[in-house]
Amino acid sequence: MKKAFVVIFFWASFLVPAICVSSIASAAVKFSLIGGAVNSKPAVVNITTSYAAKLSYGGGFLFEIMMGKRVGFELGGLYLLRKFDATANSSTVTFESQIIQVPAVFRFHLSRVFSLGLGGFASSGIGNVKATAAGTSVNQSYGNSGIKNLDYGVLGSLGIGIPLGAKTTFIFDGRYQYGLSNVALNAAETASSFKHTDIIGFAGFMFGSTK
Repeated sequence: MKKAFVVIFFWASFLVPAICVSSIASAAVKFSLIGGAVNSKPAVVNITTSYAAKLSYGGGFLFEIMMGKRVGFELGGLYLLRKFDATANSSTVTFESQIIQVPAVFRFHLSRVFSLGLGGFASSGIGNVKATAAGTSVNQSYGNSGIKNLDYGVLGSLGIGIPLGAKTTFIFDGRYQYGLSNVALNAAETASSFKHTDIIGFAGFMFGSTK
């Protein structure tokens, strides 16, 4: 079921843009290019290691299909670099992982400037996990890091759009994401829980009607 959920999200990220790209100039579809800051920290249960968030970066694109005057459905493709410190026995290791994420959000436009988004996401880790301690870095697989590379969860978004013209808007998008998937590989044996949480601030440009 989890794998099916992730697969649907990823297929949607490719199919919807392909369908919409031919009508991007119309008022019904909006396209955004965004980038910004990512602050990640695991939420854990029955794990003695303490974690601290580290600031990183991310970016990508979003498609919003308007379903009415005030409601749109948003899909996209995002690259995120998750980064956090893990401290155990007075030793700190910084972990970095590259993520490809597909968000799916219902966006409610409260006015021409403000909007609220509610939805979910599916993500997959790419490459290896980078672990740095005492100035030395090593790359290791997700399995050797003790976590799964597939993840999904829920998200909330507060959007601010400043119209720059008839079809161009400068946007800011503040997001909070909470993973619903327990990505700890040994969860069943240890009754532990390791879930990703992210606070994200994106800025960029949206192309489409500002009416």
